[in-house]
Amino acid sequence: MSLNRLLGRASSFTKFARSDSCGIVLNRVGLSPRHLSSLSPALINFRICSSSLSNSKPSHLNYVPPFKYVYRSCISNRNQYNLLLSKEFSSQPSPKPGTSSVGLADQVLRSSATREEKQAEKASDTPEDEKAKEKEKQVRAVKFTLIALGGIMIGTAVYIFFEYGAPLLDRNGNPIRDEFSDLPFVQQYWKRGMAELSGMVTMVTNPSREQLLPDPVKPPYHQPPYTLLIELTGILVHPDWTYKTGWRFKKRPGVDYFLNQLNGYLFEVVIYTSELGFTAFPIIDALDTQNVVHYRLFRDSTKYDNGIHVKDLDKINRDLSKVIAIDWNDKALHNHRNNALVLPRWKGNDDDRALFDLAALLQTIGSSGIEDVRGVLEYYSKFDDPIAEFRKKQQELAQKEKEMNTDKIATPTFSPASGWLGSLFKKN
Repeated sequence: MSLNRLLGRASSFTKFARSDSCGIVLNRVGLSPRHLSSLSPALINFRICSSSLSNSKPSHLNYVPPFKYVYRSCISNRNQYNLLLSKEFSSQPSPKPGTSSVGLADQVLRSSATREEKQAEKASDTPEDEKAKEKEKQVRAVKFTLIALGGIMIGTAVYIFFEYGAPLLDRNGNPIRDEFSDLPFVQQYWKRGMAELSGMVTMVTNPSREQLLPDPVKPPYHQPPYTLLIELTGILVHPDWTYKTGWRFKKRPGVDYFLNQLNGYLFEVVIYTSELGFTAFPIIDALDTQNVVHYRLFRDSTKYDNGIHVKDLDKINRDLSKVIAIDWNDKALHNHRNNALVLPRWKGNDDDRALFDLAALLQTIGSSGIEDVRGVLEYYSKFDDPIAEFRKKQQELAQKEKEMNTDKIATPTFSPASGWLGSLFKKN
């Protein structure tokens, strides 16, 4: 291959710089066309003669010895092309004496052929080969993930072993003896650490205290005879979330009337909810404008069991025969179903009237002076909707009363004036 063919028969350096051959040559030596216009710290004036690059005899282009910022000139009567390069060829090996060097053009062509072969190999890969490579990558990623998780677990176990397994120290820095102090080192650290973790789990899952409500008040103060435990979410309000407003709580129709009916001497009203305190507290403040609610119990007062926040009524500190728990989730009260009044969960519909009938039911129980409410609640627990059943009973009772009043009006009462004695006073 001749130099004129490699350079695209350029007649000047400007044409050569704009030609494709210039890009091939610069790419071979590790440069880019932008180096032609940049001012480098050192300038190499390398004069390329138009001799054959494929000649077996060494020429000016066959071999460029290692140099750093060296000015090299090739004296020739042929056409010369000045190429400004700023490149350090200190890594190019020197040819052995007596051996012919490979031309620059041949090296460029060989690298181009090698690159084309690699692209052809990639294009020739079958879908099965691609799937195999992808599967291999996934297996490798899974291995690295498992190794990372194993390292994290081992590090956590070591941290728990030495941090929670160490004995407590007194003010002077001496270890305090406990039930594990007489065991071997590894065994006492292990058992002490497990005991600490078990205590932490118990503290999180169990109620925060043994007595959730204070003791009933003594005379001359009035203690309401019945204690009413009401769930907040799904009974009094409905959580609603949108992209525009985020989380909001919708007020159920009849909440104000319901709380107003409970305001009196019959019920000790307690909001017992599975919501967090910082979420439920402002909602209760917005609902209870008349201070009807006596106490507030939140998630920390429940027991976390199998993903459910269970309400433990044994820790209410009240007589369970006078306790009514209103909720929509029967699993939250599965240990005290006789004290539960399970209602359908309110889903935010505006035509709901359940709180009006619920207030009537509670007023009926309170005014009747029932000694043990568990019998009444056990009866209503047979129905999916106790409020609908109570409404039905109320309608039947009203119908019976109406019929009785009609019978009293239609049946004539005996009077002496209407019998034979009345005929004595009848005017002719």
